[in-house]
Amino acid sequence: MNQETIKDLITQAVNACQNKNASVFASLFTSEAIMILTNGKSLKSKEVIYQLTEQYFAQLKSITIKIDKIQIEKQQALVEWHWQHDYLENKETKLSHNLIRLEFTGNLINFWQEEKLRGCM
Repeated sequence: MNQETIKDLITQAVNACQNKNASVFASLFTSEAIMILTNGKSLKSKEVIYQLTEQYFAQLKSITIKIDKIQIEKQQALVEWHWQHDYLENKETKLSHNLIRLEFTGNLINFWQEEKLRGCM
């Protein structure tokens, strides 16, 4: 998997989130993928990633992601981004500055780990 393919996969993930499309987002993962969220919760399998992402997206009015940096080495990537979402119910806006660690198998994401960085709540 070359750097352009990895960047394209990251762009697809960002677009799927911003479009609140859990099906497309989950399709970017291997069937045995692991996703670790900023709260430490582990999602194990493409199906679980789909289900919980669908539930999460259903609570949100909008999502905006700004990628600050992508670093790629072999079959791994680090993505630093700013994420903003607005809730439907209480109209609250949340901002976060995250680092995403990614590992790839074939042309899919096999491991995703989110970590909160400084500056946003």
